[in-house]
Formats: sequence, C-alpha cells, structure tokens
Amino acid sequence: MKESRIGILVLLAIFLVGCAQPQTIPYEAVRGGRGQGFRKQPYKCMIDQADCKPGEVSGQVTKITLETFECFAEPGLALEVNTPAEGMVHVHLGPLWLLERREPDLRIGEQVSIQVLCYNVGGKSRLIAKEISHQGITTQLYDHLGLPYWAAARPR
Repeated sequence: MKESRIGILVLLAIFLVGCAQPQTIPYEAVRGGRGQGFRKQPYKCMIDQADCKPGEVSGQVTKITLETFECFAEPGLALEVNTPAEGMVHVHLGPLWLLERREPDLRIGEQVSIQVLCYNVGGKSRLIAKEISHQGITTQLYDHLGLPYWAAARPR
C-alpha cells in the first residue's frame, strides 16, 4: 500500500515537472494547417474604395515577410519587390492561409508581376496585390472594387 502511494507521488511529480517546462511550439503547429483547427481572428485588410488606384508592379522578389494589421489577427504575406522604375516596393499579398493553398511557392530572386491597389493605413499609402502572376500562373485576390474573392458575401 505504501509503495503504491509512493509510485503515484513519483508519477505525479514527473508529470508536474514536465508541465512546468517551457513548451516551444513551431509556427506550423499554431497556424492551423490546411484549414483545420483554431484560427485567431479573421484576416482583415480594409481598403477604402475611394482611395483605390490600380497600378502594376513588376520586378524581382527580394524579401518575403509575414505582417499583421491587428494584434490578434491572422498574419498576411508581404513582398519586397525590386522594380526597375520605382526601386524597392512593399506589396501586401493577402492572408497567409489563402496563399498557402492557391499560390505556387514564391522564392527570393524570382520575377513577379503584380496588379496593385493603393490604400491608406495610419496616413501612409500602401500597396495591396489585386492579382499576382508568377511562373505563368495568375492568382486573383481582389476584384476591381477592392473586395476580396475569399469573402463569403459578394455584392452583385
């Protein structure tokens, strides 16, 4: 009887010590995989349609980064593109979960052509990708009004 209590206490101590250790979880495990699991908050990137100006950015990808517009929102993917005319241009592509499913692998050093819309955040003018062409594949992200194609409700 006494030995079984000691055995239980030893198991409990091992369990508590294991729980007390800091757990490092890779980003891939937190993000939800292929649509399963928990998502933080919906991805948001508000575009003021009065400020939307179409344009085109073509050049070589120099940097690929994750960026978030709100503290607890899901991240989006952004590119730094070196263009011959404007130099380095920062372009926000869209939500990471969407691009993981629809866009072929983007790599630094590859050529892209991006149709962009201009929008303002905190008084700064930024570019968001309306359509991206890469390796002969074109992915449409926003319509001409700046509404995302992945949104459920669409005006007719």
